[in-house]
Amino acid sequence: PDDRARVNASLDAALAGGASGWVEEYGFQRGDGTYTDVLDRGRIQREPHGRAVRMVGAMIDLRPQRLLSTRLRL
Repeated sequence: PDDRARVNASLDAALAGGASGWVEEYGFQRGDGTYTDVLDRGRIQREPHGRAVRMVGAMIDLRPQRLLSTRLRL
């Protein structure tokens, strides 16, 4: 919820501005109610006139990488 307005504004700007892709990092609530940090990336597909018609992408859970990085620094 803390990141929602920022992420929605970023996505809206990418869709309206003609970008071919979108990347954002934010907190995400899992199905079990816990939160994690994710990297969300998408490729925006547009029709010939430039209108966004689809976005295909993936989310990566950053928590395991960050925990490992912290352990390696110790």
